[in-house]
Parts: sequence; structure tokens; C-alpha cells
Amino acid sequence: MKKNKLYFLLLLIVFFVLMSLLAGCNKSTGGSLSIKVVDSNTIDVNYFFSNAKNVQLEDGRYIIKLGSGSKSGVHRYNDLLPNTSYTFTLRDYTIDPPGVDLAIITGKTTSK
Repeated sequence: MKKNKLYFLLLLIVFFVLMSLLAGCNKSTGGSLSIKVVDSNTIDVNYFFSNAKNVQLEDGRYIIKLGSGSKSGVHRYNDLLPNTSYTFTLRDYTIDPPGVDLAIITGKTTSK
């Protein structure tokens, strides 16, 4: 009977150790984008990402490398055409191309 209790206690300890290890490995990757239309030629793109590697902000013309980890910031696009829609993508290249889209947003510059 004592032997069974000892095995049960040992099994319980191993279970809790494994659960704590798995909880530490379960960091989810996430990201978000928002925009502010400044004028007919300028859009500010606010970005945030967490637990990501090799993150880039893309607009179909330019690729802005933002790095890894957890960061937030603003990137200003100031060479845009008036009254034109632009799509911005926050992409994580932890897994090489095609990567994983963390967030996508579209904004339109104002008319002159």
C-alpha cells in the first residue's frame, strides 16, 4: 500500500513539473495595426507585436524590418498619392516565406 502511494505521489509531481514546463512554452504570437490619415500624402501606421521573430511592415512597395520580440511604434508613409487606398501588412517571418500575417489594415489618403 505504501508503494502505491509513493508511485502516485511521484506521478503527481512529474505531472505538475511537465505542466509548468508546457505553460512556459505556450507564448502566443500576436500583432495589431491601426492607421491615422494625416493628409493627402501621409498615413501614420501604428503597429504592435509580441513574441514574434523577424517582423516586417509591408505595403506592396516597401518592406520595413521591425525586428523581433515585443515592440510597438509608428511608421510614417509620406510619399503617397492623394485619394488612394493602401494596404499595410504586419508579417512574422519566424517561418520563412510566405510568413504569417499578424495584422492587415487598409487606409485611404484624403483628396487634395
